[in-house]
Amino acid sequence: MNNTTDQSTRVQAPANQDPDPFPVSQEIHDGGSGTPPGTVPPDRTGSRSINHNILKCKKPSTYSTFNVRTLNNTSKLHELVTTAKKCQIDIISIQEHRFYHPKADLDYLSHDNYQLVTASATKNSINSTIGGVGLLLSPRALNNLLKIEKISPRILVAEFNSSPVKIFISCYSPTNCSDEAEVDHFYSDLKSVTENIPAHNFVTVAGDFNAKLGPEDVKFTFSPTSSTDKPPPKTNRNGEKLLDYAEEFDLTISNTNFMKPPKKLWTFEAPNNNQYQLDYILVRKKWSNSIRDCQAYNTFATVGSDHRIVSATVCLSLRVSKRAKLNPMKQVDWQQVTADKSLTKDYTLAVKNRFDALKTSDDTTEEIYSKIITSVEEIALDSLPKKPKKKVTPLSSHHLVKEAREQLVNAQREYVSNHIIPIKRKVRKAQQFLDRAYATAGAEFVHSQVKSISKLHKEKKHSAAWKVVNEISGRKSKPSITIKGGSATNRLTNWVGHFEKLLGQLPPTTGGNPSLPFTSVRTSRHLHRNLHLRRALRSTQVCKD
Repeated sequence: MNNTTDQSTRVQAPANQDPDPFPVSQEIHDGGSGTPPGTVPPDRTGSRSINHNILKCKKPSTYSTFNVRTLNNTSKLHELVTTAKKCQIDIISIQEHRFYHPKADLDYLSHDNYQLVTASATKNSINSTIGGVGLLLSPRALNNLLKIEKISPRILVAEFNSSPVKIFISCYSPTNCSDEAEVDHFYSDLKSVTENIPAHNFVTVAGDFNAKLGPEDVKFTFSPTSSTDKPPPKTNRNGEKLLDYAEEFDLTISNTNFMKPPKKLWTFEAPNNNQYQLDYILVRKKWSNSIRDCQAYNTFATVGSDHRIVSATVCLSLRVSKRAKLNPMKQVDWQQVTADKSLTKDYTLAVKNRFDALKTSDDTTEEIYSKIITSVEEIALDSLPKKPKKKVTPLSSHHLVKEAREQLVNAQREYVSNHIIPIKRKVRKAQQFLDRAYATAGAEFVHSQVKSISKLHKEKKHSAAWKVVNEISGRKSKPSITIKGGSATNRLTNWVGHFEKLLGQLPPTTGGNPSLPFTSVRTSRHLHRNLHLRRALRSTQVCKD
């Protein structure tokens, strides 16, 4: 480190009188330059080589997001870097560092080979420093850093050299009680950044989104344990905007894709000791197989934040995941077996006889257990009833619809060969008969679904019953194609703009091409008036004759 040559472009740091190796100057608090004495921005043009190892197939990387609440205290900075080094985290998305440096878009703070890059916080109405996003980079990440850019006080984007190119977006969303216009502005900036990233790049969006996601929208979300009386969470306004953003850009929320106990999911603890999941890490679904694990940890408790860090373990996966083989025992209709006592008794006896035929006196415990499993599976697959395959029959395959369609086709063929009015009426009747057949088939389908709902309700399978209700009503159906825009109004505007470009400009309402003849079209009022005048002239002519 000290063997620098005269040809190096790295600026030599001035002597620092402060014995603290990680100083925090008063200028950061009061709005001065964000670079403390003794630190310089990272040198990208020196002799330091770039290592292509930020994304590896065999060597895992760790990416995290952490709302630190504040880093103005020197001890917090020490604990943040020390713990990050201990846990071998490569990139941490930082929120609410509260470093204020309005004169510089980015500020660089180095300690123990780790680099903290921050975008300036802001001042509120009472002149208090709030917010601020940043990135804490390990030496491994710093050696591969290509560029870093501040998009807004709430969004910071970094690009790393790897194959594929690694894009890391650090963001901090307004709270759920903030003005909706402020939240819309945040997501507008975030979407404008995301849509300009090439499709093949490995994109990670990490931050505090202040969003609650309910179990009806994601696989695994934080929910209070069954021992408490707290209801399960519901998706709030920020959660809906987060889901809309993820769906629009084909992103998956990593820390809701793994089944974890509640203590591994919550990320924020309120003053009233209520716990919530507000921080998320999003990646493109194209690279979702590369996320090996993602959960919240208590390892950064010494930083003194009311949030917990969320970390994702990433190991680059370049192949399609293999489909898991279906367990053959899942084909058995166990509900029918348990409902039939005689069948259960026969099955138990058959398993016992099969096990007696397989076992020997010299079997070990493992061998006995293996033969029990073999006996159970063999008898179950041979003698027990299988679950009926769920086959959705479309309305067009209904027997009434087929008959009506055949009649209509025959009538149309007959009318093509002989254009007479009776055959034309026959075609119309056949068409009406086909319409009534579709209506009858639809009514029968709804009636059968209502019966299945009633049956599921009696069996206390309420989740399956509600699933059938949603399928009939289409309550939670999503469009197969999502047009980028962020809202229904913006999507409509995008459609209008698309067709204007596709079909060309609208014809001029006045003027026009002088070389073409112009004929004015009279209004209906003028036409009616001319018609009355013609009738009056005819009647007068008749009277004269």
